Amino acid sequence: MEDNDNMDYFYQQVVQKDVSRRLQVGQDLIDYLNDSQRSPDVEQDKPRLDKTIDELAGWINASNFKVALLGIEICGAFVNRMGDSFQRILGHSARSCLCKPDWLLSPTY
Repeated sequence: MEDNDNMDYFYQQVVQKDVSRRLQVGQDLIDYLNDSQRSPDVEQDKPRLDKTIDELAGWINASNFKVALLGIEICGAFVNRMGDSFQRILGHSARSCLCKPDWLLSPTY
């Protein structure tokens, strides 16, 4: 396991405001979430997970469309990884940023 293969590392990257850094780390986070062998710690620290989702809501609301799209893709990876538990987290932590994201949580997404 590499030093950057943990949610602490990815949380620190997600909070960065630099667009080029966000674009670099976004696909790495998607790959990390899609590999359950690499990412056993995704749901271990609920406060960190809540903060990460809050920051991703900011990505979705970003003025840069590439960052916004990447934020949606990362949230999709969280949905695929966490299933119903993602809906509970999103309902609590990012509701104000995403304004009832029915489109994100619908089964057709």
